This record gives sequence, structure tokens and C-alpha cells, in this order.
Amino acid sequence: MTFAEKFFNLRKSAGLSQQQAAKRLGVSRQAISRWENGTALPDSLNIAGICTIFGVSADYLVNDLVCENSAAINCVTEQKADSGKFKDGGKAICRYGILFHILAFLLELAGILCFVFSAVIAFWVLFFVGLAVSVIGIITAEFIFTASGKDVRSALRKKYYRRSVWLFLPLPLVVLTVAISYAVAIASSGYGSFTLPVLPVSLLAIVVYFFISIMVTIILSDKK
Repeated sequence: MTFAEKFFNLRKSAGLSQQQAAKRLGVSRQAISRWENGTALPDSLNIAGICTIFGVSADYLVNDLVCENSAAINCVTEQKADSGKFKDGGKAICRYGILFHILAFLLELAGILCFVFSAVIAFWVLFFVGLAVSVIGIITAEFIFTASGKDVRSALRKKYYRRSVWLFLPLPLVVLTVAISYAVAIASSGYGSFTLPVLPVSLLAIVVYFFISIMVTIILSDKK
């Protein structure tokens, strides 16, 4: 089996296109094509790169008599299958992680309403519980991302944070609502009683925050 045949089989077993293989090896797609056509051979640096990517020995690549390395091809195939499993698992983590953040945000929202109605203790309890739930979601997702392949990890992490950025950052909303409530209280104190509508003002702040957050999420999601 020639080098051209071996390289072609390795690339196909790994599920890589010529363009993808060229990118990982730092060469042009035309160079990959020439290698597979048998019209050219890679230099020593590229041989080393091929060995690293596909998990084969240099002797296997350059010696046409060494063709029993089907185990190496099977290994590449297994790595591809494992990568697929991690990718599917990562997608599930993205979904469940975002559910964590939705739950956390609802807890924070309930805490804000408690604050508006002067239930200060309940507000802080819900605030810290919601924050803890959000942190657990992030840690769980990051643990799975770390266990996956580099390319899969990068893609899933970007998708995860693009979709959940406005959910796992409730703190600005909490701070904004508390600040508005105190500002309204101070502004109303001059009239001798608390007359300005705190709840409508706070809900307006929530709507504005949601609008801005959703717009930011859309902008981030459009960036590939």
C-alpha cells in the first residue's frame, strides 16, 4: 500500500475533507490532493503532523511494505465516534444548562417582587439560591466541555454562552431594581409619604433589561 492510499484511507476514516485536513496540517488543499494522487510526498514536518493527527507511525506512512496498521485506522474511527458522543452529550448539556439558568432567573425575578413588596429576607434568600443554581449550571456545562475534544468544546461553549448569556446574568437586573426602588423612595420622601409606583417602575426596568438582553443575544448568535 502506497503513502497516497494510506493517507487517503486515514483521512476518510477520520471523516475529514481535503480542506479540513489541509487546515489542520497547515498546507493547501492542492497539496493534500497531490499527496493522494501520488504526484507528491509531504516533507518531514508534514509527516510528523500526519502521525500526530491520525495516530500512526512515520514508518507506517513512508514504508509501502508496512500495511497492517488497520488498528490505527480503527483507532481514528473510534476517536471520531467518541467525538460524536461528546458532541451529542454537549448539546444535551447546553439544553439542561440553559434550563438551570431559566430556573435561576425565575428565582431572581421572584426575589425582586419580594423586594418590591418589602419582603427583604425572602428577596435575599431567593437571590442567593438563584445565583447558586446558575453557578451549578455553568460548572456542570464546563465540566462536560472540558471532557470533550478541542474543536467540539469550542463550538459547544460558544453556542451555550450565546444562548444563556442573558439568563445567567441576573445580577444587573437585581441591582437595577434595588437602585430604582431606593431612588423612588428618596424622591418620594420629600412629599412625606411613599407615593410613586415602585412596582410599575421596577417592571418597566425588567422589560427594558429583557429587550436589551435579547438584542445582545441575537447579535452574538449571528456571529459565526
